[in-house]
Amino acid sequence: MAFKLFDRVRMTITTGGTGNLVLGAAVADAALGYHQTLAAAGAVDGDTFPYVIEDGSAFEWGIGTYIASGTSFSRSLIKSSTGSLLNVTTAAQMFPSPAAQHLPIGLQTIWIPAGAMTPRATSGAAKGAYDSGSNDITLSTMDFDTTTQEYAHFSVAMPKGWDEGTVTFIPYWTNTGGAATQNVVWSLAGRALGDNDGINGAFGTVQTSNDTWQAQNSLHIGPASAAITIGNMPAENDLVVFEVSRVVASDNMAGDASLIGIKLMISYNAGNDA
Repeated sequence: MAFKLFDRVRMTITTGGTGNLVLGAAVADAALGYHQTLAAAGAVDGDTFPYVIEDGSAFEWGIGTYIASGTSFSRSLIKSSTGSLLNVTTAAQMFPSPAAQHLPIGLQTIWIPAGAMTPRATSGAAKGAYDSGSNDITLSTMDFDTTTQEYAHFSVAMPKGWDEGTVTFIPYWTNTGGAATQNVVWSLAGRALGDNDGINGAFGTVQTSNDTWQAQNSLHIGPASAAITIGNMPAENDLVVFEVSRVVASDNMAGDASLIGIKLMISYNAGNDA
């Protein structure tokens, strides 16, 4: 779940209880600094935010949803001093504050080996096995032709902590042919699938990674792609199907390019999947 943070917000409660809470004025406290309301901080109807309620010695923290028309917010409990939603009094105060588990933890990697990929039903790449030679380092590969554009698919049940935003990828590949000044262009696109979504449908934005040939039978690690927008409006816990390809119209390397795998880079907005 993505949420917003607001600076210097601390507000009184004018209508309490165990349900939605009606917010009052900003709290003025010369010792702590003067505060502002959610509206003054830029909150709009439907914004979700992590909150803390302090009501005497009782406390509650959770995720709130701002209701602009009533200057109130609904509550989704994470933890409280009573183990349930507080029966909040008008002596309470509310302020937005993320818990450690809410703090964004940046980019994380999901490694997708070629062995986890499937050739597309039409114009599919070929499953392969790369043997390094005398030491027999053997790697599963997905082999892409030099003249015909071919494709492979893989799927990832995305972590709940994923922010449902854009992703990027880094290709790992090798080859048994090629020469200096030649290059390979890899592409990736994705489609999100939620419960009861039709599987057949269009992928989202296609982005590429353009890598220069360095040496035959060497590992090549391409540059990170631009941001890839996943198709079909991704949501929490979705399965995302990805399509990887070699864009032969844009590269010029002689011979097959053997994809070893990709690093899929995603951003989290939660520290765990609780």
